[in-house]
Amino acid sequence: MQGEIDMKLFVSDLDKTLLNSQHQIGEQNMIGLRMLSEIGYNLCIASGRAYSDILRIMQSLEIDISIIALNGALIFDNKGQIIASNPLKDKETIKRIIEYCEEKALIYHLYCSDTVYSRKYSNMMEQLYTLSSSKYTDIQKIIQSMQLYYNAFYQNKILSNFNDAMAILNKNNIFKLEIFSENKQLLDDISLMITDDLNYSSSSPRNIEITNQGINKGDALIQLCDYLNINLSDVIAIGDNFNDYEMLQVAGKSIAMGNAEEQIKKIANHITLNADDAGVHYAINNYLRKEL
Repeated sequence: MQGEIDMKLFVSDLDKTLLNSQHQIGEQNMIGLRMLSEIGYNLCIASGRAYSDILRIMQSLEIDISIIALNGALIFDNKGQIIASNPLKDKETIKRIIEYCEEKALIYHLYCSDTVYSRKYSNMMEQLYTLSSSKYTDIQKIIQSMQLYYNAFYQNKILSNFNDAMAILNKNNIFKLEIFSENKQLLDDISLMITDDLNYSSSSPRNIEITNQGINKGDALIQLCDYLNINLSDVIAIGDNFNDYEMLQVAGKSIAMGNAEEQIKKIANHITLNADDAGVHYAINNYLRKEL
């Protein structure tokens, strides 16, 4: 890549941004991130995923990176030290939402600081098929999607019933509750249960992610920049979905993926290629030069 790079911090979302549809970073994106590190960039991943999951995905990069986990509920520096921690406060509402999930048999995850707990029902394969067939009609893609869901959901610790979930909720700090459904009405019903102490966002049309009020990737990025003594004007951020909205708003330069939601594209300075076409690498090569 020709030209001198101007920014000091590069922040990327993971799913459908840095990761392709197979949940892999891809060689081109790896090359782009290593290039940034070599010329002095600080790197950060901002994701709705748990810290341990992000670390596992990024370990092959072999570069120290800061991490904004669980949409900003936990922030870590590039040595793994916690910068900020915001567990859920309104556990009574969380309990009521979990009761609703149990009533409707909705898959949900409880995120602790270092452990994720997933609700597993007896009709698990039917649920995974329903989620996957709401995205695809081709049977091979449905099967691949089911496998990806299975790997993502059930590598976690399993909740077998409501009492399991209550035991975890009562004994631990919970940083995020995430619920999955292909039924938009059910997710909308849950959003109406959110109190003023809570915030919700989504990273796909099939989930809702609940954290404390004021928790989002944008506020987390502000805290990280303050910690690193980096001006927000010296930050470039890239993402694709609604939980990236605030992050793209506060960054000095914002890039939306080609596969991003339309609202995300509208607020971005640039639009790059799709995640399956190494859109992060394309953005690094085309939008991070002084002359642009």
